[in-house]
Amino acid sequence: MVNDYWKKRIEAEQLAKMERSATISDEISRLYDYHFKELEKEIRAFEQHYADKNGLSLSEVKARVDEMDVRAFEEKAKKYVAEKDFSAKANSELELYNLKMKINRLELLQYQLDLEMVALGDAEHKLTERFLNGEYVKEIENQSGLLGLSVLSAKQVTQTVQTVLNTSFKGATWSNRIWQRQDALREIVARMAEDYLLKGKNPTTMIAKIRKEFGVSASEAKRLAVTEGARVATEAQRQSYKSNGYDEYEFIAEPTACDICKALNGKIFKVKDMEPGENAAPMHPHCHCSTAAHFSMSDDEYEKLIQDSWHSVYPHMDNVINKYVDGKEHTPNINISNQVTKNGKTYVVDGHNVVSDHSNYEHKVASWLSSKTGLKVDILPRVNNPDGVSTPDYLVDGVPFDLKEITGSGKNVIDGNLRKTKKQTNNIILDITKTPLSREEIMGQLGQIYKVGRRGLETVIVKDGNELLYVLTPTK
Repeated sequence: MVNDYWKKRIEAEQLAKMERSATISDEISRLYDYHFKELEKEIRAFEQHYADKNGLSLSEVKARVDEMDVRAFEEKAKKYVAEKDFSAKANSELELYNLKMKINRLELLQYQLDLEMVALGDAEHKLTERFLNGEYVKEIENQSGLLGLSVLSAKQVTQTVQTVLNTSFKGATWSNRIWQRQDALREIVARMAEDYLLKGKNPTTMIAKIRKEFGVSASEAKRLAVTEGARVATEAQRQSYKSNGYDEYEFIAEPTACDICKALNGKIFKVKDMEPGENAAPMHPHCHCSTAAHFSMSDDEYEKLIQDSWHSVYPHMDNVINKYVDGKEHTPNINISNQVTKNGKTYVVDGHNVVSDHSNYEHKVASWLSSKTGLKVDILPRVNNPDGVSTPDYLVDGVPFDLKEITGSGKNVIDGNLRKTKKQTNNIILDITKTPLSREEIMGQLGQIYKVGRRGLETVIVKDGNELLYVLTPTK
């Protein structure tokens, strides 16, 4: 069974996946638009440079190119190699040029267009690889929260992610699919350039045809990225279930599931038989369905299992996120308070001794926390006079919390940031969005602070971007 809380968490992650899919689709569109414009620019420049009012004659097309034009192209190619950090595959394509001074104008234009095509293919490959890496890591982290597992270290992720990414799906790897499609697109562009020059085709017509072909390839690129993203997420789920001793899983259809996936929703399958396209995502292109570990126990028994698994890694702190988060997005309920009470004394905003000067960042975090938890968040004023009155930043459902943003990367950076907090409150909202530290390193530092009881730390709400990762308390 999958209890309601965890099912809502999974549904929330499905919606987040859809947002990430939309983002990668937009990035691919911009990438193709950019390189199409570069191709069009090369064609128009060539036309203006070599054509007269009667167009290009065959003799002009086959005429030798000026040395200056060859040098200009060579410089552009060198610049691309340096700035775009081409992969070995892209560099091997460029080596085929073997430029000499005796090339003709047709060859030069084909080289110029092909350079853009190599750059496009390389950029799409890198963009897709970055997206797939991110989807794998996101799912591993998601399963860590659902199953009570520790977060994999960066080294462990690096060791496994390439194997997962390079696994063939339906007869080919995603990498091979990109280069095969790009090679076909390059051939189409080269053929169009030849028709334009040798057969006197209209350059405007040629450009329109290239735009159409680019549109088709961009659509296929988006479909590939999103579908492969679902595949690597499914593999992350399978690995998590297997390593944590789960034998079965439940298929969770996305909110707007098709008939194929609706028919599978709630069905139980063996982990050993988990197969994308058969009983796990992607069942079809653009699939955002998911799975959940299946267990036969009560909610209380399951919660104990999760806590026991968690404590095997973090024995000195509890993760009580399910007491704060129900998987829904709530309408923010925030209030800018005109007073604050400290040690039994109430201080009222007067614009001088007591001021309400919270930053836009503090306001955004308050709104974020309220939307994630459904709790009322009061933004508190600051006391300037008398000196020494330290106040928290917020009241969260009446409980004081202070906001700390971690940007450093030292081994004691969290402890250093908490040094002044004890005077304000023992409860912290810890924003780790901008720190280069891994989540594993963050959790290690927090675990050590809880272990020794330093700073009197009580509740820590861990924020990373728009995610509420953990709500931590000392182990009871």
